[in-house]
Amino acid sequence: MFMYRLAGTYRQIGAEYGMLLRANRVPLPQLSQTRREFFKACEPHLREYAAELFEEVDGIAEGGGYDVERIRGVALAPSARPECTAMAIAGQHTASGKTMVGRNHDWFGAGYLAFCETRPQGAIPSLGVNDLFVGRPDGINAAGVAVAITAVEGGRDHPGIMFNLASRMVLDRCHSTEEAVQFLQRIRHARTINFLVADASGDIALVEAAPRKVHVTRPENGVAVVTNHFQSDEMARYEYVRKRASNSYPRYCTLREWFAARRGPITVEDMQAIFRTPYSQGVCVLPRGHGRGIHTVWSWVAELGTGELHFAAGSPCETAYKEYGFSD
Repeated sequence: MFMYRLAGTYRQIGAEYGMLLRANRVPLPQLSQTRREFFKACEPHLREYAAELFEEVDGIAEGGGYDVERIRGVALAPSARPECTAMAIAGQHTASGKTMVGRNHDWFGAGYLAFCETRPQGAIPSLGVNDLFVGRPDGINAAGVAVAITAVEGGRDHPGIMFNLASRMVLDRCHSTEEAVQFLQRIRHARTINFLVADASGDIALVEAAPRKVHVTRPENGVAVVTNHFQSDEMARYEYVRKRASNSYPRYCTLREWFAARRGPITVEDMQAIFRTPYSQGVCVLPRGHGRGIHTVWSWVAELGTGELHFAAGSPCETAYKEYGFSD
């Protein structure tokens, strides 16, 4: 996985990233006519709530010498539906007294991904993995906010803002969980999705989103776990349960049971251990025979407010966590 530090205006960040894509000969995904038309339908929502990302995408096209319409469609209307597991634990349960977040990203591979420190001019610096160039399915920012998505099967996409772009805006703009929740409630979501949001104060929220409804839950005991299903009765009607990932509820139960059985406050090493333990004893999903199927392609654990991310740039079953922080 490539690792980049990008700073400047949104257009400058995009141009630098475009040059890096070209220099590393990263092939662009194909853009079907269906996705092209879908992007056009999403464009008004994006311009209202995430207009700066157009600057970054156009910079990528400029810096890499790519067709701007193709880059826009691929980056701003992706079709991927990654699975995933995430957990947030407030400071009363951790050894350091800090809010802790753990996250595994489960997908078929990591071909278009890079781990980035991004410092947009006028926005909050962040650390996270990009998703088709400008999106962020997860990460932390310098204000002490973390966000992570987990997919939920809910039928076709609708014109709106895709999850990876909503997460990017949370990282760039939000100084607290409450600010993130307000933003996620305000926008029109393009598909069914979970957002787990937490901040350094210990405020944790599960935002269950669908094109027609958003529901927010704050855990009473300072612990939240999200996998690939909706947990509230209010959102049950928007999920296609028959298409739910078969290991979604077992992964959810594994983390709940692990937390309930803990002995003493939880450390970063404790969280890393359960996220790198193979499913079903843990939540690290291994590829099926010959490397096929959805599996864990990266993992991280963070104590919010420290500005540090413990990141495994591959399956945590095989790849060690390394510590990354914000540059000066």
